Amino acid sequence: LLREQSKAATTISRYIGGIYVDRAFIGQEGATKPFTPVPLEKQKEAMTALDEYVFSPNAFSHFEENSFDVWVSNPPYIPLKEKASMSKNVIDHEPDIALFVPDSDPLLFYREIARSARLYLKKEGTLYFEIHEAFAELVEELLSSLGFVNIEVRKDLQGKPRMMKARTLSSRHEPQ
Repeated sequence: LLREQSKAATTISRYIGGIYVDRAFIGQEGATKPFTPVPLEKQKEAMTALDEYVFSPNAFSHFEENSFDVWVSNPPYIPLKEKASMSKNVIDHEPDIALFVPDSDPLLFYREIARSARLYLKKEGTLYFEIHEAFAELVEELLSSLGFVNIEVRKDLQGKPRMMKARTLSSRHEPQ
């Protein structure tokens, strides 16, 4: 079900700043311009749909609580102050919103995702995160404070803490 929701969101996002492509050939009857910008009204409709169904705090409200075994997330986690020192090929090919968090709140997305995971993960469900090397301890403390157990940090090929795994001891509605 989440896969279908993700596919729909990807399709909708193509209307934002996108173009219609007509693959007609020169002289073809009824051919239009090869590239036509998506009208502003369609772009606004797409933004509204994404805001309501993907980015809303209630985006998962149509799912039952305690209905997932696993959540995997690679949230934005790089403090904005690190942008200047990053590789150009990363900056040029990833939107800022997918990479950066405010310097003042680097755990912003971890906190929100972990809270939702506690609500929707089943008993003994597992949460996986990619993490910023500098925030491993803080993310571990956050998860522990929210009731996650068996928290593990794994290192990447450069030996930096980069992945985190945590389990729920109980469903949200059971005593721990």
